[in-house]
Amino acid sequence: MLKNLLAYLKEGNIFNAVEVVGDGILSYHFISVKKRNNELNIVKTASLKSVEEVKKHLSGHTPVYLVLNTESVLTKIIDFQQPNGFSQVNKAFPNLKTDDFFFEVLPSGNNSIVTICRKEDVNNLLKEFTVHNIAVGGFTLGINSIHHILPFVKGTYIELNHQLVEVDNEGFIINVNDITSSENHIYTINGTDIPGKNVLGFSAVLGSILYSDTLLTNSAQVNNTLKEEFLNRRFFSWFFKAALAFLLTLLLINFLVFNYYFTQAENLVQTSEVNKTNRQRLTELDSLVKNKERMVEDVSSASSSKTSFYMDNIASVIPSTLLLNDFDYQPLIKQPKEGEVIELSENMIKIEGTSTNNDDFSTWVETLEKFNWINNVAIMDYDYSGSSSSKFSLQIQLKNE
Repeated sequence: MLKNLLAYLKEGNIFNAVEVVGDGILSYHFISVKKRNNELNIVKTASLKSVEEVKKHLSGHTPVYLVLNTESVLTKIIDFQQPNGFSQVNKAFPNLKTDDFFFEVLPSGNNSIVTICRKEDVNNLLKEFTVHNIAVGGFTLGINSIHHILPFVKGTYIELNHQLVEVDNEGFIINVNDITSSENHIYTINGTDIPGKNVLGFSAVLGSILYSDTLLTNSAQVNNTLKEEFLNRRFFSWFFKAALAFLLTLLLINFLVFNYYFTQAENLVQTSEVNKTNRQRLTELDSLVKNKERMVEDVSSASSSKTSFYMDNIASVIPSTLLLNDFDYQPLIKQPKEGEVIELSENMIKIEGTSTNNDDFSTWVETLEKFNWINNVAIMDYDYSGSSSSKFSLQIQLKNE
């Protein structure tokens, strides 16, 4: 499981190949293969006319393996084998300047299939794919990639786009003939049907996945560089996406934490402001009460101390959701006229204010009723003045002393 995951992160599970054929006017036979559970399934195939069209068939950072099979690619079969490949090339193409050519030698039984192509032609094609921002994972020449599927193909002939490959009973290539047209036979390889025009592309994909190749070539360094460039490109793409996801997650967490503490701070500020307003209002009410106490000293010599006592006790249990607007100790029974005796409601306190929480208001009333110097608390009025506040009026009957 871990091995498959690492392989997916490294190379992905979509592999593409393009066989380039033609002389002057090139054609591009495209195949896309998906690897899943150690099986290869063809996603799509297409015969295209330009590299730009190839680009449209690619998805994400997936590699393309090139099979160069144009008229500039030359192939010969010789009855000769050596371990380094240069000897076969010199025998097949005497006086060839190998510094100017890429070559591949495929040992096949007693024979060697020698394929060459000018480096300039290969580099020009690679450059064209690079210009279109297509990641090339490697390239191979002529029909040589076909050796990856020979053990799985039944029959003595394999018909490709422009070649007819003859295979002996042991699965070795014994002859390759050029053909002008192809009937596009379907070949079944391990249960997968592959059109003849895409056999070389599929073989190139299979070889890249198996990491096995018996070719003798001077293009190994170039292919390794192409492979490394693709892997680095894919790595940095994954790294960028992972880093971006990490940063976005970090920013989201930071935002949620900041929002939480900001909300808490706002609530504390609001509570502090309410308490400050209540204290200021209580101070104002206290001052007002004291003024009234001085005015009615002739009526009650002890009213000043009593008022402070009652106010302090009542104020000590006021919740932050209540705002007092009036505190009247022994209020006037009626407004006296000039010359009349001032009549007070003895042992009575009248309180008016605003509430933003019904439960807090009810709890406050219940708390007041528990004071041993209060006889009862009567709610005279409780009207809604808005969507979130209510005006109230209380009348507190004090016990006789």
